[in-house]
Amino acid sequence: MDLYRLDETSRVIGTRARGAYWLTFLGQPLLGQLGGQEDLRQKLVFPEVSFQPMHGERLLITLGKWPDAIDTAKQTHVPQYRALAHLLEPFLYEERTGWISLDKDNIRRWLLRLCQSGAVAK
Repeated sequence: MDLYRLDETSRVIGTRARGAYWLTFLGQPLLGQLGGQEDLRQKLVFPEVSFQPMHGERLLITLGKWPDAIDTAKQTHVPQYRALAHLLEPFLYEERTGWISLDKDNIRRWLLRLCQSGAVAK
């Protein structure tokens, strides 16, 4: 479970994304930057993935009937999560707490647990 400082983050996240989750809500302009609903449907072709268009050019992507408990210490095979993470990777947002944290490496690893290149948008 991810817990964020939403009061602060909501003011600065802009067009970036939190990550690939079981339920991922996308809106404009990020949805357009990802190619739109049809492009995402073509890139996320997995039987367990569903797309629900929402009012106001928004989209709900569901990555399975139930959320997967992804153990980052094991090589869990969750291709639909990895595929969505790969698409969102250039738009990921790294939260800044304002505090000097000894856990920055752990936070970064968690944000990038499903990504390939390791880059996070600032």
